[in-house]
Order: sequence, then C-alpha cells, then structure tokens
Amino acid sequence: MRNKTARYALLTALAMVLSWLESLLVFPGLLPGMKVGLTNIVVLFALYRMGLRDAVWISLARVLLASMTFGNAYSFSYSLAGAALSLAVMAGLKKWDKFSLLGVSAAGGVCHNLGQLAVAIGQSEKVAKRVVESLQKRYEEENRGMQILELEGAYQMSTRVKYYENLIRVASAPKKHMLTEGALETLSIIAYKQPVTRVEIERVRGVNCDHAINK
Repeated sequence: MRNKTARYALLTALAMVLSWLESLLVFPGLLPGMKVGLTNIVVLFALYRMGLRDAVWISLARVLLASMTFGNAYSFSYSLAGAALSLAVMAGLKKWDKFSLLGVSAAGGVCHNLGQLAVAIGQSEKVAKRVVESLQKRYEEENRGMQILELEGAYQMSTRVKYYENLIRVASAPKKHMLTEGALETLSIIAYKQPVTRVEIERVRGVNCDHAINK
C-alpha cells in the first residue's frame, strides 16, 4: 500500500512538472500552440503499466492539484471533462488493441480538447466539434483576418500568415510614452523643491511615491 501511494504521488508530481515545463519550452519547428504532449506520457504510462483504475486516480489528482495551484473552479471543470474523455478514449483504444501507443496518445489529445470545448459551450463532443468546424469553414470562405487551426488535437485562433508583415510593422512602430498624473505630480514637486528627499515628496503628495520616482 505504501509503495502504491508513493507511485501515485511520484507520477502526479511528474505530470504537474511536465505540464509546467511544456508551457515554458519552445520547440523549434512547431507552430504556435502546438505541444509535444509531455503530460500525456504520465497518464499513458499509468494506463499501460498500472491499469485503468490507477490511471484514473492519477489523472484526477493531477487535474485537482493543477486547478488548485494554477487555476480556479472553471478551469477545474474544463480540465476534468477533457481528462475524463481523453482517458476513456485511450482506455477503449488500448482494449481494442488496434492502435499503436502513438495512435492512442494522439486520440487522447484530440478528445481532451473536444471535451473542454463541449463543457465550454454546454454541448456534447460531436456538437462542439461541428460548431468549431463550421466556424473554421466560415472564416475560410469569408477570407477573414483570423483563422482557426487544428494543432495536435487542439484548436487555436490565430492571424493569417499573409498579414504577418503588417502586424510586425504595427508592433515595431515607435510608441509614445506618456507620463501618468502621479509621475507629473512627483516631477513638479522635485522641480519646485529640489533638492528633495523621497520622504518629503510623499509628505506633500500623501501617498507612496516609490513607483513614480523609480520610473
């Protein structure tokens, strides 16, 4: 029992660490939004080496702890729905024994995303997928500036590639830095009473001036 609990804790902690690392790492050659599915490795390992029941508990613990640490009640419901549908599909494909390990992992990733979409719009998985595909087709037909991409089982809304140069031009344009009202008040006091200390400035303004002075 003690060894089993230790395995649960180790795999759950590993899944959380991999999920955190996956959000930080950028892999060359992958489009924005694409992930290599590091967290899914832990669930697959538990499913194939420990059994469905253990995989369920590990997946549930990971979702619960991740939501408590990084999210909220809404993110918990989304993650739980995605994880439940993903694990159910992977378990079914494993039992069917017609798919490779990679195929089972890919199917789990797709179903995880569809499960979250279904919860978000309050509909079933099929309806969620149909809605996304309909919107995706509409954007293509109307040649919108935005597009919906399916990346490794996930859907991402992004700007069309042909508008890349225009966006870069706008983003790189020089921006005017305006002083805030608090900064102007601080500068006025300094100009009028210099030399002056921070304590004296705060006595005149009646508020903390650390940010205005350092800026």
